[in-house]
Amino acid sequence: GARCGVPAMAADAEEPWHTASAPWAHQRKALDQACGQNLLVALPTNAGKTLIAAELIARILLQQTSRKALFLTPTGALARQQHAVLLRELEGVVHEGGDIIGRLGLIVGKRNSFEGSALDMESESFGRCQCAVATPDILVRALMHAELRLEDVALLVIDEAHNEAGDHPYSVLMDFFYKPLPPVRRPQILALSATPVRSCNLDDPKPAWLLAAVEARLDAPCWTQEIEGLHTPRTEAVAYDRGDESAAAAAREMLRQTMRHCAPATQTAQTAAALERLSRDAART
Repeated sequence: GARCGVPAMAADAEEPWHTASAPWAHQRKALDQACGQNLLVALPTNAGKTLIAAELIARILLQQTSRKALFLTPTGALARQQHAVLLRELEGVVHEGGDIIGRLGLIVGKRNSFEGSALDMESESFGRCQCAVATPDILVRALMHAELRLEDVALLVIDEAHNEAGDHPYSVLMDFFYKPLPPVRRPQILALSATPVRSCNLDDPKPAWLLAAVEARLDAPCWTQEIEGLHTPRTEAVAYDRGDESAAAAAREMLRQTMRHCAPATQTAQTAAALERLSRDAART
């Protein structure tokens, strides 16, 4: 696996677990795989990937009290959700320098928080937090303005890592800030995704080289495990009577109103195109 500048931890199944929630067997195995090396954890929804990240954050920061851990998510809404999870799971984690949870921040732009108080400056947020949940665009901006050095980060958790492609901020972070560093100065990468490669035909050789490309971009080998008895969402097609156009028009109008009330930051080109199609459809009904 890809090595990093973080010393390997002892892969001991009997080592105490630090999070508030007890781990499943596959979560312990994932953590063992992440000892001292980068890792892309590919597990389905509801498999507890965030708990794996929380435990790795605790173990690394207990060892390296002068460095930071950053948990990145593609959107501010997801950052707030994951921040709440980390607050709950790491509540009892302490070290000589103080309480890790007392220095766990949320950095998503104008609504940053630290110890329950608002912070106006992103640089102040990164400077005061030992562990922070943030969006990658804010981290890239902080790195560009030298408000933070990536070599001061011990662990970089990349949630929804399949977004690392094209000109996504994850790609900018990896290509322009992570990879130029010497390996010994790079943070450890823990990438999380339920769908690292999207393909409907597993017999097609295409997914294999697609996965290899994802691993290369994230500098992390992929690890996964089949989990029996895990409840995961399923997709089901539901047919409706096309003759009942009033019901279809009402559903489209509800979706259109919902999308229009989204925060401006979430209004992507895809959202705008969907709104335009919905408006055309509603006009015809």
